Amino acid sequence: AKRADYVLSVKPNIPIALIEAKDNTHGVGDGLQQALEYAETLQVPFVFSSNGDGFVFHDRTAPGGAAETTLALDRFPSPDTLW
Repeated sequence: AKRADYVLSVKPNIPIALIEAKDNTHGVGDGLQQALEYAETLQVPFVFSSNGDGFVFHDRTAPGGAAETTLALDRFPSPDTLW
């Protein structure tokens, strides 16, 4: 069975983002493809991959195609920003 590591919700049963976590022997974006598959199934707009050293943020709602950004740990967006 497939299961996302973390699903972030703004309200019960309203997921807004998911995070695929790897240990830091992996690259920061190594879990991104796996997370995108989960996001497609769950219809979640925002996807993150992390190795504990940072994040890769994938915005599935970006006009003209998805936008990816690498973020430092202290730059994780707030729930209000995502919503």
